[in-house]
Amino acid sequence: INTKYKILAAVDKLTEFREAFNNANRGPKLTQKQSNACQTFVKKSLPAFLTIFEQQLENHGKNSKFLFDTQKISVADFYFFYLS
Repeated sequence: INTKYKILAAVDKLTEFREAFNNANRGPKLTQKQSNACQTFVKKSLPAFLTIFEQQLENHGKNSKFLFDTQKISVADFYFFYLS
Protein backbone atom coordinates (compact mmCIF):
# COMPACT_ATOMS: atom_id res chain seq x y z
CA ILE A 1 0.00 0.00 0.00
CA ASN A 2 1.17 3.49 -0.80
CA THR A 3 2.59 5.36 2.22
CA LYS A 4 0.21 8.26 1.60
CA TYR A 5 -2.78 5.97 2.06
CA LYS A 6 -1.28 4.34 5.16
CA ILE A 7 -0.88 7.77 6.73
CA LEU A 8 -4.43 8.78 5.83
CA ALA A 9 -5.75 5.51 7.28
CA ALA A 10 -3.74 6.13 10.45
CA VAL A 11 -5.18 9.63 10.81
CA ASP A 12 -8.69 8.16 10.42
CA LYS A 13 -8.00 5.56 13.14
CA LEU A 14 -6.55 8.21 15.44
CA THR A 15 -9.63 10.37 14.92
CA GLU A 16 -11.88 7.41 15.75
CA PHE A 17 -9.85 6.85 18.91
CA ARG A 18 -10.13 10.51 19.92
CA GLU A 19 -13.91 10.43 19.41
CA ALA A 20 -14.29 7.23 21.45
CA PHE A 21 -12.20 8.76 24.23
CA ASN A 22 -14.26 11.96 24.20
CA ASN A 23 -17.53 10.00 24.30
CA ALA A 24 -16.26 7.94 27.23
CA ASN A 25 -15.47 11.08 29.21
CA ARG A 26 -18.84 12.80 28.93
CA GLY A 27 -21.22 13.10 31.83
CA PRO A 28 -20.94 13.73 35.55
CA LYS A 29 -17.48 13.01 36.97
CA LEU A 30 -18.77 10.55 39.56
CA THR A 31 -20.46 8.29 37.02
CA GLN A 32 -18.02 8.56 34.11
CA LYS A 33 -16.07 5.43 35.04
CA GLN A 34 -19.28 3.44 35.34
CA SER A 35 -20.84 4.63 32.10
CA ASN A 36 -21.34 2.23 29.21
CA ALA A 37 -19.27 4.46 26.94
CA CYS A 38 -16.35 4.41 29.37
CA GLN A 39 -16.54 0.65 29.89
CA THR A 40 -16.68 0.07 26.13
CA PHE A 41 -13.71 2.36 25.60
CA VAL A 42 -11.57 0.67 28.27
CA LYS A 43 -12.51 -2.91 27.38
CA LYS A 44 -12.77 -2.72 23.58
CA SER A 45 -11.64 0.51 21.92
CA LEU A 46 -8.39 1.08 23.78
CA PRO A 47 -7.02 -2.50 23.41
CA ALA A 48 -7.99 -2.59 19.72
CA PHE A 49 -6.34 0.77 19.12
CA LEU A 50 -3.14 -0.23 20.90
CA THR A 51 -2.98 -3.53 19.02
CA ILE A 52 -3.17 -1.76 15.66
CA PHE A 53 -0.28 0.53 16.46
CA GLU A 54 1.76 -2.19 18.17
CA GLN A 55 1.56 -4.17 14.93
CA GLN A 56 2.59 -1.06 13.02
CA LEU A 57 5.72 -0.75 15.15
CA GLU A 58 6.54 -4.44 14.73
CA ASN A 59 6.13 -4.20 10.94
CA HIS A 60 8.58 -1.29 10.71
CA GLY A 61 11.26 -3.09 12.70
CA LYS A 62 13.57 -1.92 15.43
CA ASN A 63 15.53 0.50 13.24
CA SER A 64 12.59 2.71 12.29
CA LYS A 65 12.34 6.03 14.08
CA PHE A 66 8.82 6.81 12.94
CA LEU A 67 5.50 5.05 13.43
CA PHE A 68 3.79 5.57 10.10
CA ASP A 69 6.63 5.88 7.61
CA THR A 70 10.11 4.35 7.72
CA GLN A 71 11.82 7.30 6.02
CA LYS A 72 10.40 10.49 7.51
CA ILE A 73 8.05 11.83 10.13
CA SER A 74 4.45 12.23 9.05
CA VAL A 75 1.41 14.18 10.17
CA ALA A 76 0.08 10.92 11.64
CA ASP A 77 3.13 10.69 13.92
CA PHE A 78 2.47 14.21 15.21
CA TYR A 79 -1.23 13.43 15.69
CA PHE A 80 -0.46 10.19 17.55
CA PHE A 81 1.89 11.90 19.99
CA TYR A 82 -0.51 14.82 20.38
CA LEU A 83 -3.17 12.35 21.55
CA SER A 84 -0.80 10.47 23.85
